[in-house]
Amino acid sequence: MKQIIKYLKSFYKYHINKGELVFALLFVVAFTLFNYNTTFLRDYWYNNYWTAKIFNFHFLLYFSPLALGYLSHSFFNKNWEFWKNWRFWVLILLAGLVFAGRSAIHLVSYEFLEQYKYTKHFTWLRAVV
Repeated sequence: MKQIIKYLKSFYKYHINKGELVFALLFVVAFTLFNYNTTFLRDYWYNNYWTAKIFNFHFLLYFSPLALGYLSHSFFNKNWEFWKNWRFWVLILLAGLVFAGRSAIHLVSYEFLEQYKYTKHFTWLRAVV
């Protein structure tokens, strides 16, 4: 048990940056307050649900915190090496595109699902797609 506690102490000592943790917590609190005290995100989402703008909205919604997390990590640890690597950019952009595509799949799948609307497994089919 002492070895586990010793390992956890050394992990927190060498791998957790207090400034980065405080910044992340402040960002989460600020974004939560922004989300619940304004109607900007909600109104934009409802007004553009059936347009192609919803993909861009979700891309920014997923890409921004991901990029900001890497940016804060680079800033607090003074390590900017992976920002120079093209594979990092491909990976971070691909992550934003995949998550945005998953959130905006209804634009493509709506017509497909409409033809199965009256089958008895429509709810299951809609949940899968």
